Amino acid sequence: MRARQAMKTPRWLAPKLPSSVRMHRGDIPGRTGAIPVKCFEPATRRRAQPLVLFIHGGGWISGGADSLDYLCANVSAGCGTLVVAVEYRLAPEFPFPAALEDCQDALGWLSDQADDGVAIIGDSAGGNIAAALCLLNRDNDRHDIRQQILVYPCLDGLLESRSIVNGTPGFSANDISRMFDLYRGSTARTDPLISPLHGEDLSGLPPALIITADCDPLRDDGPRYASRLQAAGVQARHINYPGMPHGFLTMPKLCRHASLAVLTIVKSLVERSNDPRSESPAARLF
Repeated sequence: MRARQAMKTPRWLAPKLPSSVRMHRGDIPGRTGAIPVKCFEPATRRRAQPLVLFIHGGGWISGGADSLDYLCANVSAGCGTLVVAVEYRLAPEFPFPAALEDCQDALGWLSDQADDGVAIIGDSAGGNIAAALCLLNRDNDRHDIRQQILVYPCLDGLLESRSIVNGTPGFSANDISRMFDLYRGSTARTDPLISPLHGEDLSGLPPALIITADCDPLRDDGPRYASRLQAAGVQARHINYPGMPHGFLTMPKLCRHASLAVLTIVKSLVERSNDPRSESPAARLF
């Protein structure tokens, strides 16, 4: 528990959140009991805008619904929509598929509230879960997922991306491998729900925006997955931010591209909206 608390981002690294967004906590029903969530609600809801499910990072072993308030609050304000951050169960106490099941239950609950579908955002390990959740939803639930936004995602349990093999500065391949092992339990590293990059069939998935950081060992997972999605007929856009480290969205006061990345996410969500009158209010965000 102490190690998990130590990994939380200090509040001074993020600017003041939009005053128009109200944050509150609650619980939603899950198959094994109540799932804690944190909700970000704008003062005014935008018509025909999907609700947003946010899945946090932390290597599947740490982090929580408080980990990216900066992103969640600005997405809520910029898109005029409800954002729900899910507090899924963490490994190693709860290995795969616990986290994925909690997020699947959260998606089902949020879909029941949504008139215009749901968009999913996940960062790092949360990006892994988000991609796996889209695969699971395609094959089983078929909820209306309008877009998947994967932020510096970890997608390959075999660690075959060049940025990992070549030793891009950041956490080591051994660190990544250890986190995968703590999360996957007895499940094979090549299982598509553990490693979406190893999915044989990626067709029929929601459009994707994939954001990567240039100085990140996980950097090349992003373009590899975008290429595979495109080859399967899925709309996929990849953006790499130069000079940025893994987790740069948690450090907007230090990382100059953090606000730009959030702006890109807001624009992508608004552009995917069915409302022809929707215009990005990005100029008011930062």
